[in-house]
Amino acid sequence: MIKEYSSNKENIIILGFENEKYLLADDPDFSLLMSLSNVGFVDILKLNNIIAEYNRLTKGEKKEDKIGIEIYSYQLLEREIGILRHNLNYALSNPKEMESWLKKAKTVGLDGTQEQIISQVKNWTPQTSGAFDGKYLEGIFVDALDTLFDKDWHLFTEVRKAIEKMAKGKKELL
Repeated sequence: MIKEYSSNKENIIILGFENEKYLLADDPDFSLLMSLSNVGFVDILKLNNIIAEYNRLTKGEKKEDKIGIEIYSYQLLEREIGILRHNLNYALSNPKEMESWLKKAKTVGLDGTQEQIISQVKNWTPQTSGAFDGKYLEGIFVDALDTLFDKDWHLFTEVRKAIEKMAKGKKELL
């Protein structure tokens, strides 16, 4: 899919009602498209911005976001491995399904004997390479619902205090 979009050098402007930032955060396929230098976005309620966006793309002012494309590749691989893991027990109990399962695993890029591929799927963890090689995302990450907030979105003050204690002395990254 990535090659299809990046090999197309025609400028593409996506029109939408949604906020672009919301779409970027919520839709990996949209994020991939917006990572390409020939794709732009215009809020459909601001149609007068189409010409400016088209000119920006035509002049080459938008650069390809290689990290965005790499993130999409990782997300896609992670989804495919998750599906393989989910279907593994069924495939193990059904020889016809195992054949189909192995084909799918090979299209994802896994190689080896049946046992080796099963082992790769069971033991798979994301590997950093390329733009992420040697990078470490420092921070304190907390799930919001039922960790930081209750079901009615009331803040758990004990958790907030614990996070503040962990964060003491850390420099803000944003």
